Amino acid sequence: MVVSGELEGNADCANIEILAGGKMNGDLVSSNLIIEAQAVFEGYSKIRVAGGVVGKGKGDPQKPKE
Repeated sequence: MVVSGELEGNADCANIEILAGGKMNGDLVSSNLIIEAQAVFEGYSKIRVAGGVVGKGKGDPQKPKE
């Protein structure tokens, strides 16, 4: 998923990229997150790894959806 404008909501994608000038307001789960300079991210992020999800977001670590 690539964000170049404004996105309000949560995302659960393998790859998330927020481009310069883009803004995301919500929580996300991804194995690959890129936030360019001049981009804005407001929310919690968790990283998907083999066997589960880790991060300092809300709640406890979760197992990936099947």
